[in-house]
Amino acid sequence: MWIDGKEVPAAAGGKLEVMNPATGAHLCYSAEGRAEDVETAVSAAKRAFEDGRWSQQTPRARAKVKGEIVVVELDIIAHNTNDLFLMCSSSFILLAYP
Repeated sequence: MWIDGKEVPAAAGGKLEVMNPATGAHLCYSAEGRAEDVETAVSAAKRAFEDGRWSQQTPRARAKVKGEIVVVELDIIAHNTNDLFLMCSSSFILLAYP
């Protein structure tokens, strides 16, 4: 999970196994967020808004932060394209590549 500008584990330490729905094969583990994690994230977001770290940013600066998150996600996708293709094709999901 990403809370208050950094990657953090679930407060309770739990992890969920993520499986390929078509094959049942293990894909990865993900932090198992619970109510405590939601409260922590909401509090962090509220602080960032109230102290100006987020609310005083220009729209361009906020877009840059959001864009950096998207770039990380796209990098993950690019490095796992074959696995994602196999998973999606075995699930009969059609992918469109630009």
